[in-house]
Amino acid sequence: MHNVFVVVGPTSSGKTSLALNLCKKYGGCILSADSRQVYKGLDIGTGKQPINSTYNIERFEDKWLVDGVVIWGYDIIGQEDDWTGDSYARFARSKILENLGTNIFLVGGTGFYIDLVTGKMQTSGIMPNSTLRKNLEATPLPKLLEQLSSLNPKALTNLDTNNPARIIRAIEIAKGQKINTTPLPDVSNINFVHVGLTADREFLYERADKWVDYIWENGLLDEVKNNLAYASFKPMQGLIYKTVIAYLNNELAQEAAIQRIKWDMHAYIRRQQTWFKKNTEIKWFNIYDSSLLADVESYLNLLQ
Repeated sequence: MHNVFVVVGPTSSGKTSLALNLCKKYGGCILSADSRQVYKGLDIGTGKQPINSTYNIERFEDKWLVDGVVIWGYDIIGQEDDWTGDSYARFARSKILENLGTNIFLVGGTGFYIDLVTGKMQTSGIMPNSTLRKNLEATPLPKLLEQLSSLNPKALTNLDTNNPARIIRAIEIAKGQKINTTPLPDVSNINFVHVGLTADREFLYERADKWVDYIWENGLLDEVKNNLAYASFKPMQGLIYKTVIAYLNNELAQEAAIQRIKWDMHAYIRRQQTWFKKNTEIKWFNIYDSSLLADVESYLNLLQ
């Protein structure tokens, strides 16, 4: 039985930083579990690019090296490419099986990805339908919800009904014809050890707000300008980027745009916390405990 260490928590909780410290001390690699970090060209608004750091970063076609630590799961696909939870589960499980024998840290805030990799959820197997997606992307949110409700009312139960991309995927699954029948890579011999980072919401909000202020002044606007050719695609219509596009189009004043991004980040933190609360296997650690690193080390060493 092989251990894979899963580090979860809301945005701004320091998951990647903790995993980097553990990899430097004990050896190992990081597998990012973030649904936005898979896209090429989006580094600042997705948090791939560390702020105020002295990290030595080297980028390769299939991985990043951060202070010599390999990070998989960044820059996997183009922004115009189709990608699903099933796609990620196949990618991540393959990487885990390829790297057995070293410490593997599955790190991220996309609980859906984490649960697919660890087997807590099953993938639909429904392959992307580009034509259907293109048609649905032009449909107003209320109409999308109405369509999904008529196809599969139960799908609305645990769905973020304010996220058009998630609703479109649910419709795609409900109407799905193209099924990937290839089994997922088998990880039944893997023991997934879950560690969670947490703090009071107000503390997390404050950290997220400071991050938003920093990236706004340090490259976010240029990153969006450099990717405007992809403005209609899913990644640029999501968290942070959609609001920056509205600002660049003079639809929002700067102060209003920054505040909207902060509120969106707060809502995202709440959704992440709600998702992770369902997993009773997570051992939680408070990020403002001075002994955080030592406590996590001690916990993981007990399971080695």
